[in-house]
Amino acid sequence: MNDFRDKLKSGKKLCGLWLGTGSPFLAEIAAQAEYDWYLIDGEHGPNTVTTFASQLCALECHHATSIVRVLDKSVPLVKQALDVGAKTVLIPMVDTKEEAEQMVAACKYPPHGIRGVGGYLIRAARWGADADYQKHADEDIFLIVQCETKTGLENLESILKLDGVDAVFVGPADLSANFGFESMKEEGFKKIWFEALKMIKSSKKFVGTLATDEKLAKESFEHGADFVAVEVDVMSYLNGLKRTLSQFRK
Repeated sequence: MNDFRDKLKSGKKLCGLWLGTGSPFLAEIAAQAEYDWYLIDGEHGPNTVTTFASQLCALECHHATSIVRVLDKSVPLVKQALDVGAKTVLIPMVDTKEEAEQMVAACKYPPHGIRGVGGYLIRAARWGADADYQKHADEDIFLIVQCETKTGLENLESILKLDGVDAVFVGPADLSANFGFESMKEEGFKKIWFEALKMIKSSKKFVGTLATDEKLAKESFEHGADFVAVEVDVMSYLNGLKRTLSQFRK
């Protein structure tokens, strides 16, 4: 089973927290805030496969729903994330149907894919305690590909037709920069962004995005997003520290 998929199927709009510190302690603290999902960021956060595993453990202690974003669209990196226990993976910068197909294959065992068989060596199978892991793993994995470039947007229709791609995440920061906008809040970009959300939603795939601005987050949900990252842990931490200090420096 995959708890993220189950939550999406419930129809509830899911609010997520981006985890960027690489710290299992901060992940465990964050889990107590009870966001609907938590993204462990391996693209921009200081993470390795070892820190993925420690944060997954920390989140699981509080029955929190986790997603792992790997560094890039690398088959070995996806395999490692899955082996240490990630059930939902987000792949950045997926620009073509062929790249998406490779990520689908990386998430599945032969004969349907190219994931390597780890047997007793992998945490995902509880080091062999889950003797049937390989039998149910393919259906338990949830794959999200990220659309965040002009090329990705141009190829979005073909990517959406692929079996095995469960959701598409529109990355507004990179996408707006790719189109030459200075801010994702510009009306010209918001039109591109929200049209992409609606297109994905109409394809019957699940759709997500990131919007830490309250107005943009609500608009994202209104335009079809099923899951939105509404906060980033490092931003929340820094803003909280500043807010407390400001009370004594008035």
